Amino acid sequence: MIRSRGTWVALFAASAALALYSQTLAWNPDEGVHLMTAKLLLAGRLPYRDFFYQHPPGYALLAAGWMRIFGESWRSAHALSACLAAACLYLTARLAFRVADPARRTTATVVAIAFVSLQLEVVQFATIAQPYALCLLLGVAAALLLSETATSHRAAGFAAGLCAGMAVSASLLMTAPLAAEIGWLCRHGRYRRLPPFLIGVVVGLMPLAAVAAAAPHAALFDMVQFHLRYRGVPGQPGVAGVDRAVLLDQARVVAAGARSIQALLVAVLAAIGWRTAVRNAPAAASLCAAIAVVTGVALLVPHPTFARYFVLIVPFASVLAAAGVCALAARVSAIAARIFVTAALVAFVAGLGRSIYQARAFVYPYWSEAQEVMERADAITPPGGPMYVDGENLYFLSRWLPPAGLENTYGANNGIPPAIAAPMHIVSQSEIDAWLASGRFATAVLFEGDDRVDRLRLRQMYARSDAYGRHHDRFLVLADRR
Repeated sequence: MIRSRGTWVALFAASAALALYSQTLAWNPDEGVHLMTAKLLLAGRLPYRDFFYQHPPGYALLAAGWMRIFGESWRSAHALSACLAAACLYLTARLAFRVADPARRTTATVVAIAFVSLQLEVVQFATIAQPYALCLLLGVAAALLLSETATSHRAAGFAAGLCAGMAVSASLLMTAPLAAEIGWLCRHGRYRRLPPFLIGVVVGLMPLAAVAAAAPHAALFDMVQFHLRYRGVPGQPGVAGVDRAVLLDQARVVAAGARSIQALLVAVLAAIGWRTAVRNAPAAASLCAAIAVVTGVALLVPHPTFARYFVLIVPFASVLAAAGVCALAARVSAIAARIFVTAALVAFVAGLGRSIYQARAFVYPYWSEAQEVMERADAITPPGGPMYVDGENLYFLSRWLPPAGLENTYGANNGIPPAIAAPMHIVSQSEIDAWLASGRFATAVLFEGDDRVDRLRLRQMYARSDAYGRHHDRFLVLADRR
């Protein structure tokens, strides 16, 4: 049990910082897909059956339930992620406490909290309306329960499996940690925990199965066939296709990680801390290492892959890295140890600052600006008049639901044949452009630099053309169709 005042202070400070960021600067263009799915669920529509959704439904179901209680807004959804991230930090501290040298447990827990909460991908993606915070919490919870030795093997195994199954119900990326956990149970002879673990996984997958049962063929296409055959950038293959361009793209992601101060520091310290952690808590240490390695390798398979996917291994690598910091500190004097720990934390903060500075053009209160724009667009759109907006983020902020086929436009540019796309509720980009050119929409909201404004002569089609926005992207609202 964690009783250290320093650990609780670090936990509170990190949680408060993530919560503050979630309500101010946190945003990503892709979170609108999940927000719109939650909004449509509240309106009585189901993913797969009624609209295209290329993810499992677990996070959207949770977000919909949360927003029904706390309000349908981006702030509410971000607050949910901040709460989940705070809970993940606490469980990570528990895991670090378990693997640390008994004399340096406070140091290990504080360092683990800092390494997770200051990681760029955690700051950017565990604070927004995407499944990452939920997956981090469930992933760490499963590892903590699996490595527990004091509880009943049946209870711990079932609870761990339940967390692992719920994580897969939130994101397909969590199949890699699940595979690592099953392999770890078999490798270390914990066969008595395997049956209750697998039963827990099945129960955790029930939300996915329940929603998919309403339209099994569409669910299979959205979550499996789309990723295998059509996911990716236009003109390049999905997961099943591997060519030179794919390999180069994956290599760029690895190279970008290798240039990260934070990633290098954690990798080196985790390698150093491995021996110490294995001596103190062999089960927890070996499980953390297995999840980090197996998941890290598996995340190179999707194409395209993104650095943010690797946020899923951050807590496990950070726990071992915290053990590494303690192992190095134990070899020097008390004063030198304090200096070393402080230097490690300063280096981590510097890495975060450097990364945010490099992405400074995109660090601004996007959601506040977008909300102002959509309030104006809603005010000038006649009742029942269809509205086109460029992106699910903006549709979520509107009081109007999107026209059929525009709930999720992720598949619009992926070359899906019309005969397949239509039953899956996917509208191609060429068809969307044709709708715009024909004046189908009473109001259109695009970005000012969108080439369709001139190419489709949209300014000539609408009498009113207003630009809004003060930062990277300026919004163009077109209304009063001629």
